[in-house]
Parts: sequence; structure tokens; C-alpha cells
Amino acid sequence: MMAAIGSVLAMPVAGWLINKFGSLRLVIGSTLGFGLALPLIAESNTALTLSVALLFYGAMAGSMDVAMNTHAGDAREAIPASHHVVIPRPLQLGWNGRICVRGLVASRAVPAGIHFWVSGIALAAMAILAFRWLPLPSAPEDAEKVASGGTITWSVPLGALALLAFSIMLVEGAIADWSAIYLRTSVLTGPGLAALGYAVFSGAMAGGRLTGDYLTGKLGRGHLVCYGALLAAAGLVFVLLFGNAGWALVGFTCAGAGLATIIPNTFAAAGNIEGSAPVPASP
Repeated sequence: MMAAIGSVLAMPVAGWLINKFGSLRLVIGSTLGFGLALPLIAESNTALTLSVALLFYGAMAGSMDVAMNTHAGDAREAIPASHHVVIPRPLQLGWNGRICVRGLVASRAVPAGIHFWVSGIALAAMAILAFRWLPLPSAPEDAEKVASGGTITWSVPLGALALLAFSIMLVEGAIADWSAIYLRTSVLTGPGLAALGYAVFSGAMAGGRLTGDYLTGKLGRGHLVCYGALLAAAGLVFVLLFGNAGWALVGFTCAGAGLATIIPNTFAAAGNIEGSAPVPASP
């Protein structure tokens, strides 16, 4: 739970920091911090040090998530509207590539400590290389004006959307944390195939988000969310009902495709509730 706690605590703070210093500064700081967190986890040899390392890992992951999505959203202003469908979809594709590498590492029985150290160093090196092509903007000039521009108005629709977002993220987190363990211990697959469960889930989610804007336009936000939830639920039934690797992978694929568009549409719906204009977060 420490990683989740760190993420939840850091996200509202990240919103405040972005409003004060700009999204790119937080992208840089949280990405480098995330790379540092991996060796810290590898070197933890007590429950206390591991808990602290996971808390820091979760805080950096949550901050990076908020910062990257905010920065990608800001980039929409600089490109034609017809290209908006691809932002920030590449982040999901990169995530899926990382999972495939993880499966390959697991199949080769590479020790976890070595894996974490190499991953952390590689992440920091690639991040520093990428930062060279990104300008470092100053804090938004109208930050003070925006920060005082409104308050959150709680309502039944907003509460329902929050409950929906919690439920979907709970399912996503459960698949991320337990799919490999389920395949390894209950279905009795090898470590490489066990890692493939989350890989196909993430790949299907990437595909779903690439087509999400088109499907939303065709079916409507409400219908797409309902159909996606039903597809994801059916996928989880496949995973548990048949108890073999083939059906489990089909089920995880269906779950990823079904869940892909729910969170984006939930956030969009929350931003469109009358009287609840988006405002920067505060710690």
C-alpha cells in the first residue's frame, strides 16, 4: 500500500507545484526522482526502508503522471486540432513496451536488484537526453489569477463520477499488481508468460485509447463507458472461469480494451459539469 499512498498524497501537491512552477519543471524533477526510486527499492533490506522507498516511488510516479498529462495537454495548443488524437497516446505505447521488456527480463531469470538498478540508470540517462530538446518555461504568468479562479462544487453527478473513477482505477491497479501472480501461482505458467498478462492488458488499453476519440464520437460518451465496462467485466470472467493461460490472456485483453476509454471520458464529463469549472489543485 505504500506506493499507492505516496501517489495519492503527491498528486494534489503536484497540481499546486505545476500551477506555481510550470509542468515541465515537475516532469523533469519527478522523472529523475522516479529513476532514483528504483535503486532505492533494490537496496532496501528491511520492512521500514522498503516502505520508505515505495512511498517515495509512489510519490514520484503520481507526480510524473500528473505532470506528463498536464504538459501533453498544454502541447495541444501548439499543434493542429486534427492531431489531438495522438496526445498523450504515445505515453501508453511506451508503457506497453516497458512491460514487454519486463517479461523478457523475467523469462531470463535476471535478479530483481540488477533489473532495478539498470532500469533506474537507463531511465535517468534517457530522460536527461530527452530534456535537451525541451525548453524550460517559466511559471505561468497568470498563475495567481488562475489559482484564485474558482472552487470545487460537490454534487451528486460529480460524486458518481468520482466513484466510477475509483472503481476503474481499482480494477486497473488489481490487474497491474496481481495478473502476473495469478498466472504464475494459479494458472502455473512460467515467469515470462506470467508477465505477458499485464502486457496484453496494457497493449489493448493503448489500442483502445488510440481509437477512443473516434468511438466516443460515434457511440457517445455514456454508451461507450457502459459498453466498455461490460467488455471489461466479461474479460475478468474469462480470466477466472476457465483457469488456463490462453483464456486468461484473452480475458486480460478484453479488460484492457474495455477499460481504455472510461477514465478519459470520466474526467472529461467531470470537467463539463455545470458550475464545476476545472481549477488548479492545492496541497
